[in-house]
Amino acid sequence: MPTITVQPASVSAVDGTEAVFTVTVTGAGLSYQWYYEAPDDTDWTPVTSGGDKAALTVTAIAEKDNYKYYCEITNGTDTVKSKAATLTVTPRPPLPTIKAHPSSVTVVAGGSAVFTVDAEGEGLSYQWYAQSANATKWTKITENGSNAQYTVTALMEMNGSRYYCEVSNISGSVDSSAATLTVKQPAAPVITSQPASVKVVVNKTATFTVSAQGTGLTYQWYVQTKGATAWTPVGGATSAKLTVTATAALDGARYRCVVTGEGGQSVTSGEAALTVVTAPKITTQPKKASVKNGKKVTFKVKASGYDLKYQWYYQKPGTKKWVKMGGKTKATLSFTAKKNKNGYKYRCYVTNAAGTVKSKAVKLTVK
Repeated sequence: MPTITVQPASVSAVDGTEAVFTVTVTGAGLSYQWYYEAPDDTDWTPVTSGGDKAALTVTAIAEKDNYKYYCEITNGTDTVKSKAATLTVTPRPPLPTIKAHPSSVTVVAGGSAVFTVDAEGEGLSYQWYAQSANATKWTKITENGSNAQYTVTALMEMNGSRYYCEVSNISGSVDSSAATLTVKQPAAPVITSQPASVKVVVNKTATFTVSAQGTGLTYQWYVQTKGATAWTPVGGATSAKLTVTATAALDGARYRCVVTGEGGQSVTSGEAALTVVTAPKITTQPKKASVKNGKKVTFKVKASGYDLKYQWYYQKPGTKKWVKMGGKTKATLSFTAKKNKNGYKYRCYVTNAAGTVKSKAVKLTVK
């Protein structure tokens, strides 16, 4: 014999919605038949549509208020009846009322635009819609578009787009007025400190720095080697500071930085030169001299390189020591030849930050 384990419960539903009555029964080979009784009736009427299952779904309308439902269950031999459950139909609530419509918003590209609708009513739900600036069709916003407030990241291509909200409850829906999104182009970055030219010794580190003001800044450094006409991006150089190893091949190279803001506008820094200091090279050696006693004698040296300094030395005959000549710090050495200087040798030390090179030693003969 079928056994009812859970009786159908009374249901309260809003006019126009669905009400469900359920009975739970144990047993094999079961079949179901639901019956209803109107408040003024004394006879039970079988439910003809969908009344042959364990769950009965009915549409709650005002005319069915206080209807009673029960289920008759049979296994072909025995039949049991459930208790009766009552349907209470409550009136529909009023349509939602919009108290404050969303306002138009102006933001800088990359910022957040917030649209808000203020509505009152029972059981409210929200759905936002968007329309592009030159479009005629409204599109349902599926991502985060089901709240009273809708927030979107403003992009330049969204300038002029419009938004409205549909506010609904069981009784229907009302639409807010549309609000417009105006997206402003962010100001271009402003460079506050230009990169400065740098002079470093070969194979040492050279550093260039740029300072800029703006939002969401990105950086890209470029190099133009000596004799080139094109600017080439420096791989991985995407910060405000650029550090390079000053090889001899980079002597005379120029660097600049392109700074890009959040909205895509860019500004290019001034150029900064890299001077790579290598050790001096003597291009013209001094020559030996033979002059008469009391005449002027001159030795000259020529060298290439940056920031060269010169210092002349002499060596007496029969000695190995080179003696520094006070005040003799130019590329040309001149003095009056004396007999006691006969046989002296002279040479020049050429120096800069990268090193020192010595000229050949040349002999003075005083006649």
